Amino acid sequence: MLRYLDRVAKQLESLQEDIKGMNDRKLAATSLLPAVSYAICKHSATTLDSEGGCAALEDLFPATGGVLTCETFTIAKMRWPTEEMILLPFISASPDPSLGDRLGRVPLHEAAEEGHTEVVRLLIEAQADLEGRCEEGSTALHSASRRGHVEVLRVLMEASIDQNAQDDDGITALHIAASQGDGRVVRFLLEADADASLCDNDSCTALHYASFENGLAEVARLLLEARADPDALDTYGRTALHLAADNNLEEVAGVLLAATAAKNAADGSGRTALHTASMAGSEGLARLLLEAGVGTRVADDHGCTALHLASAGGHAGTVRLLLQAEARPDAQDSSGRTALHCCTSSSAERSQQLEVARLLLEAGADDTVADNTGRMPLDYADFPELARF
Repeated sequence: MLRYLDRVAKQLESLQEDIKGMNDRKLAATSLLPAVSYAICKHSATTLDSEGGCAALEDLFPATGGVLTCETFTIAKMRWPTEEMILLPFISASPDPSLGDRLGRVPLHEAAEEGHTEVVRLLIEAQADLEGRCEEGSTALHSASRRGHVEVLRVLMEASIDQNAQDDDGITALHIAASQGDGRVVRFLLEADADASLCDNDSCTALHYASFENGLAEVARLLLEARADPDALDTYGRTALHLAADNNLEEVAGVLLAATAAKNAADGSGRTALHTASMAGSEGLARLLLEAGVGTRVADDHGCTALHLASAGGHAGTVRLLLQAEARPDAQDSSGRTALHCCTSSSAERSQQLEVARLLLEAGADDTVADNTGRMPLDYADFPELARF
């Protein structure tokens, strides 16, 4: 036990060094000082009352007059990530558990983010402001969702926190959980009546977020079961299917298509999900979309088909799929360019260009078609190797 006290004393000394020179002594937040003092008293083999403990700790924290602020709370939780006991506040000594630091962070946010369930419960009992916002407008619910702390979320919900609170960017806790592919948190929030239809400032719903980089089919399915609209458009006219295609999320796209998402929906530039998948060379996703009946001849606002975009990227596998699905090799965009023009003028590697050109020519592409400037495909690059095709 004495070794334990020794360790705590050393940690406090180290913490004192970390907070030297703090300029703003008015960074009021909950006083965790009594918590540390309580931990020392509780485990001390000698007689040490709380007043004696506090006095000793005041000597250790001259920069803040013995009061641990939100800023020192952050330092403390990093110092003692697994020792929640040390962080349990003796709230009765707290000046105000809802006052924050310069960024508006309050102890409730910090405790929620670190998963300190009992600290959260005690702060709420001390009348901490559940709806308190940090600088970017997020609440403790956002913090807990970001780190996947379901038990903290449960405590916050039991205290009637707003499950649909939006930060300054319009982002909700459900948006955050969906973007991280956290099915446990998404399920919990939906069961707590989180609104799956709410949009952020870019008109993105939670389903859009579930179609971002870390999206998972399970999360998309949960949101669709909660009646999320698969065809909702963001500010750029994109559906969740566009985003799933852009991020090569084949399983998410499959869930969306099974939910009858509009497969030929065009975004603000006239592009479908097939355009997006073809441009990225996402062969598996392109196959999925083609099997679902997405059209190959749809042109975007510049007259480009999916074949133009796949050819420009040097994506031979996707080009092959599109040609097998009867994409037209001689379709011209608004500049008069065919897929062969796009291939020969692209920045793809030479080997990729040659393979795509071979596929196009074997499919009947005409290498004598001129674009609006009068140039033919071979005018964009010297390809003597094409003669053999």
